[in-house]
Amino acid sequence: MSLKKHDFGDDSAPMLDDSWWSSLLEEATKYPNADNKANNIHHEEIDDGDIDWNLLEQYFYQDEVLKVTIVGYNKGGLLVKGDKFRGFVPNSHLKEISKMQYNQDRMQALKQYIGQDMEVKVIECDQKTGKLILSERAAEKAPGCRLDVFEELEIGSDVEGEVTNITKFGIFLDLGGVEGLIHVSEISWGKVHHPSEVVSVGDSVRARVISIDREKMRIALSMKQLLPNPWFEFSEKYLEGDVITVTITRVVGYGVFAEVENGIEGLVHISDIQSKDSTISTDTMHVGEQIVVTIKAIDVENRRLSMGFISRFE
Repeated sequence: MSLKKHDFGDDSAPMLDDSWWSSLLEEATKYPNADNKANNIHHEEIDDGDIDWNLLEQYFYQDEVLKVTIVGYNKGGLLVKGDKFRGFVPNSHLKEISKMQYNQDRMQALKQYIGQDMEVKVIECDQKTGKLILSERAAEKAPGCRLDVFEELEIGSDVEGEVTNITKFGIFLDLGGVEGLIHVSEISWGKVHHPSEVVSVGDSVRARVISIDREKMRIALSMKQLLPNPWFEFSEKYLEGDVITVTITRVVGYGVFAEVENGIEGLVHISDIQSKDSTISTDTMHVGEQIVVTIKAIDVENRRLSMGFISRFE
């Protein structure tokens, strides 16, 4: 199969903002430009003008396997060299390293790779930034396997894959030759402080495809869309004007956020609070405190709840 960049069409579903893709990829590929001299490792410098970016893009879009030599390492992964190019293989894309939990063990193992050859695939190729990210794990799949996965995927289809990496921004899921990314906001209808609270590396996870970018070879997934939306149930259970008791989850300068039930959180503005009791301020309210409120507005589509303050719970 031979495909070029312009052969890929766009799906009609909206693509998630590039900023969170950048955050996820940056978190997953830390330290690609770190100074390996700190590890007493030297490598041959390569002039950017000698790098054949067209060839590297061909490797990327045709999902080909290429051989590289390992010339350096740091705590983020391996620095490798090919014919007139240098690239980086993150820890999460090294078959053995990705399984290790402790940094000391990883560093010792990474050091043993120096001088060895490795088969990899290109997973990120950006001439503007000079970033070339490679994967040993992806090379376990036959050439063109990633393209087959993309041909089979559709917006709204359900998939299952293995968790390969977890960052504060989200989860990477191996779909069989290509990784899908689950943003932290797509893990649960409730608040998730860190994805590691929900899954671990190696877990098998089901998710729904919510966006596909065939040009950049990116897939956005959602775990929460496989679960009932609690906002629909909430809007059927409660009406505007209902008086309820809620628990404060966050205190901010302009008011407090409070949870009605799991996954449903709303705002009580400080001006509304002080209109009922001028002695109360955000400094005197705390997380975990219960207050009595009235429901002012329910916006199911945007998952927003406005509440009016009545009193502190006694």
